[in-house]
Amino acid sequence: MRRTIASPQDAIEAVRDWVAVHRVALGALTALVVVVVALFGPVKNYYVAVRTGQVLQQRYDEVSAQNVALRQDDDRLQSQEGIEDEARKRGYVGKGETPVKVEGEQDGSRQDDPTTPETYPDQRAWYIRVLDALFGYDPKTTWDG
Repeated sequence: MRRTIASPQDAIEAVRDWVAVHRVALGALTALVVVVVALFGPVKNYYVAVRTGQVLQQRYDEVSAQNVALRQDDDRLQSQEGIEDEARKRGYVGKGETPVKVEGEQDGSRQDDPTTPETYPDQRAWYIRVLDALFGYDPKTTWDG
């Protein structure tokens, strides 16, 4: 039922009537808002801890793979053939060999500068990006750490 509001007192009375009719719904909504506000901090801390663990595990896996590659390279360089191959790459020649200089890149590969910092490989799913934004988490900060 609709009322016509002629004065501020009528407006106040209409609001009171509406609140009286919807008292249970307003109470439930208020309780829900209080619970969400109260739990946001702990849920945020938990989310940040989980995401930090994921990013650090990803970083660890990458560093471990680099360590395996370096160990293999080290093992190769411990052999006579590996030492000779590396010396040839650097321009040295053995007895009885003729040096030849080849211009340009030979196989199209280039070594990266090892002093450049590793960048965060952002491969997050859309929902992870949304949650990171919601909870204010920046994985690049953890990655650069």
